[in-house]
Amino acid sequence: MTSLHEERQAQCDVVNALLNDGEFFEAEEKLNYLLAQDPECVSYYELLGGALRGQGRQLELVPILSSASKNYPALSLWRGADFRQRQEESVAKGLPSVFLNTQFKSGSVFLRGALENGLGLGWQFLFPEGVVHKMVDQWVADFVLGGAVCQDHRVWDDDLGKKLETMSNIKFVLHLRDPRQSQLSVVHHYERMLREGPDYARRNLIQLMPDGYANWTFEERMDLQLGLRDGFDDRNMTRAHQNFQGQTLWIETWLEAIETNACPIDIAVTDYQDLANGQEEYMKGLLEKIDVDEALYDFSVIEKRPEPGTAHYRKGDPNEWRSVLTGPQKARICELMTGRVYERYGD
Repeated sequence: MTSLHEERQAQCDVVNALLNDGEFFEAEEKLNYLLAQDPECVSYYELLGGALRGQGRQLELVPILSSASKNYPALSLWRGADFRQRQEESVAKGLPSVFLNTQFKSGSVFLRGALENGLGLGWQFLFPEGVVHKMVDQWVADFVLGGAVCQDHRVWDDDLGKKLETMSNIKFVLHLRDPRQSQLSVVHHYERMLREGPDYARRNLIQLMPDGYANWTFEERMDLQLGLRDGFDDRNMTRAHQNFQGQTLWIETWLEAIETNACPIDIAVTDYQDLANGQEEYMKGLLEKIDVDEALYDFSVIEKRPEPGTAHYRKGDPNEWRSVLTGPQKARICELMTGRVYERYGD
């Protein structure tokens, strides 16, 4: 007899085949039918995001997710399966919710896990990751109750500022990294995604990159990240903050928001290099910045540095870019480094 899990997996396989073939409308129709019969299957909502994104209609997913989370509170939609239990236990200990906003490739996965497991916080996204950067109202309502952690790479803008005005009781952490180093990690990250990443990540990356990217050399891929490849329009990469220019603008915009007091809540700023220099000291400093008693933190979760290849960790060498990048690539970096970013990270 076929189990519910096996039935759901079989249906997901059918939908994934449609998505891989670019049959987004057909996939959407199939998923709408499945959700009408089985509205508590998380995988169907995740796949619906891919179907709508393929049609340029990804915003339509946001109210669907908000309604589903309200009607079925136990659904682990873009959150940990034990989110509710962890959140309730953390609220009972007086722990706030922490919005961890990290620069791309700055130790994000490790940091989220360090907060989630060290404090026992419930983990959730506020956005449907990989689909659209718009907060889901019901997820925000859950988050502001306290006892949760979310992690994102959100750029500063007025829309985020307006949302944060309604989230004044949370703690906001901005985690930065030298963009010369993070860009090296981006190229290696994309290589892993193409080789072994989840379906939605590979599809998104293939759509973003030029034809044949998977067969390029490391130098060619880095040239692309630095805007040194002729015949390729990299504006989408810049807007997504996934090339060097985009990352420097991401940092510059946040530093300007802090300098001008544009953000309606306090921002605790941390840096990847401090984390790389010592995990325990970094975490003690972070806990102090977000007003959490370190006695509530289980430091055993960060006793060991991640092994290369786990938790998206690679090397952590702060000067790798100096020996890896070519002369033209270093010259291009000098052209693209903005004032506040250069002041922060120097030569």
